[in-house]
Formats: sequence, structure tokens, C-alpha cells
Amino acid sequence: MAARQPIKLSGLISKGAIAPLVTPPTSESAGAPQPIKSDSAPPAQRAHAPFLSPVNATENHSNNDANLRSVGTHKFYEQLIDVSLIDANPFAPREIYTSQMLLTRAEELRTQGQHDPIHVIPHPVDAGRFMIADGWTRVQSCQLHQALPSLRAQVYLDMTPLQAGWFGYESNEGREAASDYDRGMFYAKLLAEGESQTSVAERVGISKTALTMFLSFHKLPDEVHAIIMENPKKFSYKATYEISRIYEKTGVRKALAVAIKFAAEDLPLKWLLNQTQAVLHPTKSTQPATQKYLRYANGVYKQRGDTFEVSMQVAPEKRDLFASELEKLLSTIAIDAPPAAEFADDKQGKEPQANEENTP
Repeated sequence: MAARQPIKLSGLISKGAIAPLVTPPTSESAGAPQPIKSDSAPPAQRAHAPFLSPVNATENHSNNDANLRSVGTHKFYEQLIDVSLIDANPFAPREIYTSQMLLTRAEELRTQGQHDPIHVIPHPVDAGRFMIADGWTRVQSCQLHQALPSLRAQVYLDMTPLQAGWFGYESNEGREAASDYDRGMFYAKLLAEGESQTSVAERVGISKTALTMFLSFHKLPDEVHAIIMENPKKFSYKATYEISRIYEKTGVRKALAVAIKFAAEDLPLKWLLNQTQAVLHPTKSTQPATQKYLRYANGVYKQRGDTFEVSMQVAPEKRDLFASELEKLLSTIAIDAPPAAEFADDKQGKEPQANEENTP
């Protein structure tokens, strides 16, 4: 099966016409956050806007609004948002969300409430909806397990989906919640959107060699992805790079078998390195060659491996019989040479006349 392809969304820039999205609360309504309710209109009736351009939701917003704040160059306001209005980001920095993880987070939200706000941007295609930047675990926990009907969110007004993905990545790295699989798949999305390996490596603080190894995650087929996603802590970027080398050399069957054994038996990385070397550089048989040397009064017989030599003086009365029997034996194993080769052999085998050309 073909390797997974990173999401490529540049073509959506040409979608639809620009439409007003979420208007932040004005100074008249500032104060306690007001929940945004779910839009009952079907998706087909929602206005569309360019997908990769920052959403400008501040045109009608007063610069004196006390509820509008800034982080760096990004402005945001805080709002309670119905969880049914929040969508995934195609540049999400995480791929793995286990059912147990979501269930545990749902229980925490029910018993402890929400401590920190999630981070979203106005949805660049569907007016009135939002796209996650950071906090997707909590959103899914609420959507799947009805932990809370709405979540407190910081809505960033001038951030693209790609910038939101970077925001989520940096937040995850601070919490050390992401796996190497998550990182590798995220880096592949960035490269698919035109970012260079050099710029990505510099921003995340790794070498280009390490980045190349991280990118091996997205090159693997779905069958191997399934094993990795079940055991994300087992498959570091170094281990997965070795699996990808086996896959490129032998195909999915061998790579899948090695991945399953590596995870099921909790084998060390050294075992995996040995498997890669065995595939890339198979060793030849080291059995000693058969050797034989027989000396006779009238000659010798030698064998070394698959090479045989006979040097024998034959009495005149036995020459015809010896030659006949030898030629009969040779006919069972000898391979006829092509005519051109025979001609070349004849020329090479011709006994030169002593000083034939140099005789004065």
C-alpha cells in the first residue's frame, strides 16, 4: 500500500468569496464571557473565505475594547464557545488520541472543570465556526463524552491555520505530550506546504539529519502506521527510520513483520539495527571450500572449491581411451562457448613462435 501523503491545502485558497467571520464582542458586551451557540445552518449555506489567509475579524472592532488583548503580534479575545462549533486543524501537530486518553480527560473536566482556555482561530471557510490551535484533546473529550457543553477559548484574529498548527506544536512541546510519530507527521505537513527542511529544522531545534529520520514516519504504509500508533512510545524516530529502510528495500511484508516483532517482544534498538543490516548487507556463505590434492607418478589432480585441474602423462596405448572417457565426462558439465569467444580463445591460446617477429 502506498505511503501516506501529507495534507496539501494550498489549492483551497481559490475557494469562494471573503465573508465576515466571527465578530468579537464590543465594549458594550465586555465582561463575563458569553457563550456562542451552535449555528443551525447546514454547511452548504455557510459563507466561504480563503483557507490559508489570516482571518481579519477586527474591522468592526473598537481598538479601545478592553476585551481585546495581544500576544506578540497576534490579537485575541476570550469567549465561551459551544464545543460543536470547533473543528480540527489540518495542520494539527498531533495524530494520536487514544480512547482512554479522551475518557480520562473528560472525567477531569467533569470533576475539576476547565483550568486554562483552549486556543482557536475563526474558521477560514465556515463562517461562525472555529478551528483549533491548541486544546484539541479537551474539545474531543467534550464532543465524545459530553464533559462540558462549552469551553472558554482565546480566539486569535489574525492567525492562519498553518500558524495555528505551529502554535499548537510549541504548546505541546512545552507539555512534553507529543510522540515522535506526532512530530514526524507534523513536519511532513510543513514540508508539503512549501517550508524548507532547513527552516523547519532550525525552528524546532534539530539537525537536518534528524529531521530526515523524523520524516520516515509519513513514508511508511498504513499497515505499519497502525502498529506504530498502537505503540507510539516504542517507535522513536530512530527506530522508525530503520523500519523505513527495511520497507524501501524489501516492501511492506518484511517491514510489517519486523515492526510487529520489535513491539510485541519489546526488543532493543540494537536488534532493529541488526535487522536492517541483515536486509541491506546480507552475508554470503562462509563454509570452507573443498580442497583436494592427489599426486601420482605420472601427474597430479587438484580440486579447490568448484575448480578442478588435471595434469597427467598418459601412455600411448591408453591415450585414445583416456581422451574418449575424459571428453565423455566433460560433456556432462562443460558449457559450450559462443563462436566469437572460441575464436578469441584460439588467438589467445596460440603458441607464439620464439622471437618470430624480432628475428633479424
